[in-house]
Amino acid sequence: MTRKIEILAPAGSMEGLVAAIQGGCDAVYIGGQKFGARAYANNLDQKDMIWAIEYAHLHHKKLYLTINTLVKESEFGALYDYLLPFYIHGLDAVIVQDFGVLSYVSRTFPGMEIHASTQMTLTMAQGASQLKEYGVTRLVASRELQFDEVKEIRNNTDLEIEAFVHGALCYSFSGQCLMSSMIGGRSGNRGRCAQPCRMQYHMEEMNGESYKGKQEFLLSPKDMCTIYDIPELVESGIDSFKIEGRMKRPEYAAMTAHLYRKYVDLYQQMGAQAYKTHMKKHPELLENDRKHLMDLYNRGGFSEGYYRQHNGKTLMSMDRPNHSGVLVGTVKAVRKNRAAITLSDTIFAQDVLEIRSDKGENVYDFTVKDKVEKGIPYEANFKPGSKVKIGQKVYRTKNQSLLTDIQEKIIKRDNREPVQAYFFGKANEPVMLTLTYGDITVTAIGETAQVAKNQPIGKEKIRKQLDKTKDTPFYLESVQIDSAEDWFMPLGKLNEFRRNAFEQLEQEFQNSFLRESVPRTKVHLESALKKKREPDMTVGVMNREQLEIAVKEDSVSRVLLHFSMIEQEPEILDSDLSDKQKEFYIVLPTVFRHKTYMQYKKKTHPIYQAASHKNIDGFVVKNLEELEYLKEEGCEKEKLLDYNLYMMNKETQYFWENRGITQFTASLELNHQELKELNIEGYSMIVYGYTPLMTSAQCVVKNTRGCTSKSGYFCFADKSGNPFYGKNFCTCCYNVIYNGKPLHLIEHLEDIKNLGVSDVRLDFTMESGKEMERVLSCYTSYLRGKKEKSNCVENYTKGHFKRGIE
Repeated sequence: MTRKIEILAPAGSMEGLVAAIQGGCDAVYIGGQKFGARAYANNLDQKDMIWAIEYAHLHHKKLYLTINTLVKESEFGALYDYLLPFYIHGLDAVIVQDFGVLSYVSRTFPGMEIHASTQMTLTMAQGASQLKEYGVTRLVASRELQFDEVKEIRNNTDLEIEAFVHGALCYSFSGQCLMSSMIGGRSGNRGRCAQPCRMQYHMEEMNGESYKGKQEFLLSPKDMCTIYDIPELVESGIDSFKIEGRMKRPEYAAMTAHLYRKYVDLYQQMGAQAYKTHMKKHPELLENDRKHLMDLYNRGGFSEGYYRQHNGKTLMSMDRPNHSGVLVGTVKAVRKNRAAITLSDTIFAQDVLEIRSDKGENVYDFTVKDKVEKGIPYEANFKPGSKVKIGQKVYRTKNQSLLTDIQEKIIKRDNREPVQAYFFGKANEPVMLTLTYGDITVTAIGETAQVAKNQPIGKEKIRKQLDKTKDTPFYLESVQIDSAEDWFMPLGKLNEFRRNAFEQLEQEFQNSFLRESVPRTKVHLESALKKKREPDMTVGVMNREQLEIAVKEDSVSRVLLHFSMIEQEPEILDSDLSDKQKEFYIVLPTVFRHKTYMQYKKKTHPIYQAASHKNIDGFVVKNLEELEYLKEEGCEKEKLLDYNLYMMNKETQYFWENRGITQFTASLELNHQELKELNIEGYSMIVYGYTPLMTSAQCVVKNTRGCTSKSGYFCFADKSGNPFYGKNFCTCCYNVIYNGKPLHLIEHLEDIKNLGVSDVRLDFTMESGKEMERVLSCYTSYLRGKKEKSNCVENYTKGHFKRGIE
């Protein structure tokens, strides 16, 4: 039997939901007014969401609700009341990021599917499969995975795989971005990303050398379009083709759903070889449809995403961060304030055109009055002072003809559902109407028919009245009329009877999806709290010089060694870690992909050896995949969850403790009061360091200067001159972008000590030995009771300790 491929479309509003379903999707994902990752979309209130669930079901579609943000402890109590009405009305699934939300929903709302969000940064089956016991039925794969990685997941789990096939790409791995949060307090983990990746930056330094790069959109990826890759997407084992775009217009949702449904169906109907032969003979089919998608929205053209390449400049839109439109002409002559344009494509009334400079900047834009065919000379006026020049390209950023076509041919088409009807009428007996829709059959019994004194109601008249269903979601596909033609009933009464029958059918159909109400469960179960004590000092290091300083400092009780330094200098395991007065942990990669997994499986690899090495006391883990790897290797050493696993509520702590984890790092996105409410007694807390803002499969160095295959630091700045640092980790082939100012909470150490943390953590990255010694000395003095103000760090940030996030 042919495997059913789901087309999953976005909806940011009621109009978007209807458009997506009209376009032919199988399911829609949408946010409500709480807990969703698109806080600024036209999200539905409770009444509209229930209507949306019922509308989707009526048309044999599914609706998935996004609760894919991190939930603070103070908000957690509202989760039950928010979800319960949707659960009762048959909500098909929730998409979840927060492990605490996952735990709570699994326990409280039985029988509802849970999908693990791409915000969980799932890259392997070994990670996602750990969530099956919590009712997770589907993983939403990280966008950065290549075809071979998707196939590897398919071969190792029976979970459904949902993967993005169209729309915007984030620069960072989803779930690993704090850039918007730290710059302006708008957290991507809370659905409020301000998209700083779409701003201009310029390179300033690489590997210690000055490098004056041009101002460009260094962090802005192109949108992805995989309409040419349908065979590979299907054969890789993806179950759900996900389209990004909840913030885009309804026509976008309708057309993208329509086209991906069209080509998936065609591929599955024709078979692989016939499909490929057909497309080779008719390349214009895909070309024209791809152009329609370009007209709707693209950034610097399209890429195929990461399915075929790990990274590269071809995936980036470094000249323009927003809709690029479609090239339709070139300025051939300029006379005063009038431009003569040679058209390479037909333009239509109400199209919006944009004349651009060689740098891609908008010189002048205007609205077209009338349709003009390709090749016909076209002239347009422009405002005095506009720098319109010969040779400049003209782009269409709004194709009104296409938008009108989508409205008329897709969104407004009749989508009423077929019903079979049986009508009975006889004098002195109640009229009856039996309606069948799918598996649902209802029989309505009306008033007793009167004996006809003059003209009885004939079958044609009955059929005409029964056919009046345009105010319902149904139409009569077939009607059987059993009438003696000896009776009469006022037409108003017959129409009312028909309306009641169809209302009864719709209600019975919706009732088939209803669930019983469920009781509220306890939001969290109390874990054994650690006793308060004076916090220890933990130090993270990234090179041997920093390690030697940390080992030498008596106040340091635990040292966290970055995986990259162990890979580069494996002898460190034996020669530098003999001080048994200290604990030594290894910090594992932020993202753990199959290539890294296979490297770490080799017995000669230093990380494999560290798993059983006598000098290593534990590991700092950053994802589910690493926990599974350590379990597979039989590693019983301590595991400390890092900050990027986001301990925002007690339910999350309960989730991890149930999995045998008892060491946690406090979230960088909670303020002092929120940390206090959460009760982070026994947690580790980062008080100093250059905060990682993004982890990306892309490489800034490669995209500006070319791949050097050499790990090193670089620096770039925004238009205001604010610096950001980065490092390319070549063994895992990802970049980490760091805040230009270090987090520095020395002035708040007393408040932090009163939180009951087990240790304060100082993470060192690019600091010199002298800088590190100065910072260590300051914190050591403070922890020993010295209160005078310190100037060991001049330009710093307090992160969210005071301000917090929305």
